Amino acid sequence: NRNNKGMPAILLVGFEDRDKTRLQQAVTKLKGVNVADPRQCTHLVCDRVKTSPNFLAAMALGGRWFVTSAWVEDSAQRKTWSEEEPFLLSDPESEQRLHFSLSPRPQLDAPPPQV
Repeated sequence: NRNNKGMPAILLVGFEDRDKTRLQQAVTKLKGVNVADPRQCTHLVCDRVKTSPNFLAAMALGGRWFVTSAWVEDSAQRKTWSEEEPFLLSDPESEQRLHFSLSPRPQLDAPPPQV
């Protein structure tokens, strides 16, 4: 998932100013785009599930990667965008407390589960 120029559009959620600035600088150095609107992001970066408007909007919109800050940090160290899968957001405590799952939803054309 990339923006129309092929680069990730990153929305950072839930970071202290110092950490947010550091991550934004890494995104810029990697030629990614820092965005403030969840409708424009391809990747939402946060380290825990949030109930902020931006987090919830990105979830409702779908089609976005939810990754931890380690993805940006690893990418910066490698000087190229890393694969997202090893850095997918996982927060079982918040998922249980808020009664939802960050796990991918089943495909609509997938066969029904065997009972």
